[in-house]
Parts: sequence; C-alpha cells; structure tokens
Amino acid sequence: MSMKFRVSLSYNRNTAKVHISSGNSKIGKIPTFNMLPGNDYIELKNGEAVVNVKGTCGGVCEGCQHSCYAVKGLKLHYNVVAPSNGENTLIMRNNPDLGFKMIKEYCLKKRRNPIKAFRFHSSGEIIDYNYLVRCYELAKEIPSIQFYLYTKRFDEVQKLLEEKGGLPSNFVINISEWKDNIKGYNFDKLNKFVWDDGTDPEIAKLPHCPAVSKPKKIGGKGHMLNIHCDQCGLCWRANTGRRLAVYNH
Repeated sequence: MSMKFRVSLSYNRNTAKVHISSGNSKIGKIPTFNMLPGNDYIELKNGEAVVNVKGTCGGVCEGCQHSCYAVKGLKLHYNVVAPSNGENTLIMRNNPDLGFKMIKEYCLKKRRNPIKAFRFHSSGEIIDYNYLVRCYELAKEIPSIQFYLYTKRFDEVQKLLEEKGGLPSNFVINISEWKDNIKGYNFDKLNKFVWDDGTDPEIAKLPHCPAVSKPKKIGGKGHMLNIHCDQCGLCWRANTGRRLAVYNH
C-alpha cells in the first residue's frame, strides 16, 4: 500500500524560488531560510505523510525528533509550512546554485532597515558538505551581515574547519549538543547550544537562553519570554566557544 501525502511537491526549474521567513515570535525580526526537518517523511497519526519530500536531518535527529518544535509546527500548520519549506528543500537538492543566488539577492536588496543577521534553518539541517561550504562562502561575500546556524552535522563542520582553517567572523556555527554527541570532535572555538530536558544537574547550572523559560513539567512557567534573538545576540554575534543551555520549546 502506497503512502498518502497531504501535500505533493515537485521541482520545476522555471518556477523554483526560495522562501525566506521574516522571523517569528522567538527569534524576532531575523530573516530565516528553512527546510524540512526529520530523517524521512514526517508522518501524521493517521498514517499519512505531511509532504512527499523527505526531511534534511540525515539521521542526526534520532534522539530529539519526538520533541522537535519544527516537526510539531510542520504537522500543525502543514498547509502553509510544507509548501514553503518543501520547495526550499527541493531547490537546494536539485539546484543549490540557484538557491544560494536567490538568498544572496534577498540579502543584498536595498531596504530601509538593513539586515543585521540571517539564520539558516530554524527548521531543517545542513544537507551535505557542499551546502555548508556555500553558507560559508555567502558569509564571506556579505561581511555586513551576521550569518548563523545550529547543527548536529558534526562531520561536515569538522571538515570545513580543517579545510578552511577557521570561520569568517560573521559566520557563526552553533553546535547542538545532545547527551554525549560531541565526543571525538574538536569544537572548542564554536558555541555549544545544550539541550536541557531537566535530567542533568550539570546542564541546569549553565547559563540559559534568555528567550525561552523553563517548561511547566520541570517547575517553570512554560512560555516564551519577552526577549527575542534579534535583541539578545548571544548565539549569532560571535563564535566564542561558550556553552549555553536551552529548555524545550
């Protein structure tokens, strides 16, 4: 029996375009390029899949997909999120030259309030090493904008650091630390974003992201605070090597 999809997409070179979010309630007014989350098709409880395009996480989200906000948002708002993030995924898999050309044009567009920061993936992941190199190159081409991302694709990051010898000051990579997943990697100079699920007292002692409050199930209020990423900047202003914890959100 073939799988049913709520949304069906296909790549068309003549109509392809990137979709860039202007921000959200957490990150504030920071433009973001999103793709599909997950390792495979994202399934709903009735057995149907949200969209006929597989996610970009490539096996690195086995431990966290059950609590992933991007997966939850995709399931809840699939009629809006699936087409835009799905088309972004398709263009980067089929024609990354065109995809990054469009992102560059967006960043260089003249506007009353110039872009200060640009985020790759509040949903989705680094597709492959070539994709990460293109993010790196885009940052070098536009030094006036701080580009940043979060990732568990550690092999690709390690390779980039080894081949390039470091990162431009306006390209910040936040390592998503989950349990012991960074063992064996040398990320001393990169920021570590540590997931706090309330089970590790050592993580509880770390400074925490000021934009997310403690969940109700571990004694908090369970809502977003009135501080946005565009106001804070701990994660995107510089690679400092700091470890910053974040609660489930």
